[in-house]
Amino acid sequence: RRVHGMALLGALRADPLLPVALASRATNPVAWKLIGGFMCAQLLLMRLVPGPTFRATVTSSGHVPTYRDNGFRIYCINMVSFVLGTLSGLIDPGQVYDLFGDLLACMNVVALLFCAVLHVKGLYWPSTSDSGSSGGIVLDYYWGTELYPNILGWDVKVLTNCRFGLMYWQLSVLCHAVRQAQLFGGVSSSMLVAAALQTVYLAKFYWWETGYFCSMDIQHDRAGFYICFGCLVWVPAVYTSPTYFMVTHPVALHPAVAAALFAAGVLAIFVN
Repeated sequence: RRVHGMALLGALRADPLLPVALASRATNPVAWKLIGGFMCAQLLLMRLVPGPTFRATVTSSGHVPTYRDNGFRIYCINMVSFVLGTLSGLIDPGQVYDLFGDLLACMNVVALLFCAVLHVKGLYWPSTSDSGSSGGIVLDYYWGTELYPNILGWDVKVLTNCRFGLMYWQLSVLCHAVRQAQLFGGVSSSMLVAAALQTVYLAKFYWWETGYFCSMDIQHDRAGFYICFGCLVWVPAVYTSPTYFMVTHPVALHPAVAAALFAAGVLAIFVN
């Protein structure tokens, strides 16, 4: 923390107007349209795509979390829509790369305000009895005040974790590969390996999504800054950064090396 604090102070000394410059990134209307459109699409898919009912582990209060098992279907719809939209020219995936900073700035605003809404909701209008204060406003905002918040029929943690954070991660990786092709006329073998491995990982996640509903993220972590900001901002920022860097730093791997890296990565994913 001390190192991070010193780095921040150094950046502010070098450019005192840095906070203003960063804040201005959150005013890009195109970035807001992209985020809003993506979020609305995921909300609609959550509501419209059918799937069998899955009941997770009962909580200590007796609540039984119930989900619609449609994650893999929604994943496939997103992937097919991305491919068709790109090939037809209806969407320009390169925008996600070009507006990387602006998108993250907007996501920060959304996440910070959304966590504040969840804070108040959990204290005064909880969805279940698995809620309440942990003893302080800072801790409540950070940790959350509700374990299974639901707003107008939408499960909040499924939305932030699965439908926004991880789906954005998947599509962003593909956007970076397309942007590299736009800039250099093709996709490097290093980018292909990186994008393919992350696609395998995320496809496996959505195939196994009901298992995630029984994991610590869902059953133990409340919906606060800790997990919601992490999925709305941290995942789109950090998990996509390798392919973001690779867009303008293509590396031509020997086919044997690329194949070995891909095979080792797939093995690691399925052993996990």
